[in-house]
Amino acid sequence: MRPWSWAITWIGEPPQRVLVAAGVLGLLLSPHTLGAMQSTMWLHMGVQLPALAWVGWWATGAVSSGTLDRWHWINLEGVPCWLMWLAVTSVWMVPRSLDLAVTSSLWNFGKVMLWLMAGGALRIGWTRSSPLVRTFALGNSAWMGWVAGILYADSPDRLCNAYLQSDQRLAGAMVMGWALIATAVLLRTAMSWGGSPLAGHPAHPTRTLE
Repeated sequence: MRPWSWAITWIGEPPQRVLVAAGVLGLLLSPHTLGAMQSTMWLHMGVQLPALAWVGWWATGAVSSGTLDRWHWINLEGVPCWLMWLAVTSVWMVPRSLDLAVTSSLWNFGKVMLWLMAGGALRIGWTRSSPLVRTFALGNSAWMGWVAGILYADSPDRLCNAYLQSDQRLAGAMVMGWALIATAVLLRTAMSWGGSPLAGHPAHPTRTLE
């Protein structure tokens, strides 16, 4: 086994996952990084929020399949998790949310917690849902990103009090960049249906959950 393959395998183990997530979260929340990330709108929306979601996604990988199976009855098809992801991302597309995160430490704390949970919900929703549900949820997420990005980039008005209009245009481009990635994943998911669109669901184990 190559050294880097061993390292990747080792980092992917549950205890190490938690340590890596805690380390990245500590870096993101350090005063210097936090101030830098929130100094510009494009870093705030395009880097900090996705990074927080990634930490939640990565840490949730430490949760065993058995634990998820025990809670399957309240997470049918992963729909509740997808709804949480879509709700959080919708709220943070609103300019007022970004303003409050800059001016209110309590609101900023809530932002961090919500995006961590949204990232974890995204991972669980992805692994517990069929390609049909994934396609529908990703379609909504991508569409929202495209619309919000275009509005931010093309709006003649300054939407956030905490940021300049030129920064707003760059933030719109970043959001559209994430929407493009979501669209690419959406298309790949739609093309991978193969047989039944319910394949991948625990009740239809014709595909793996990875």
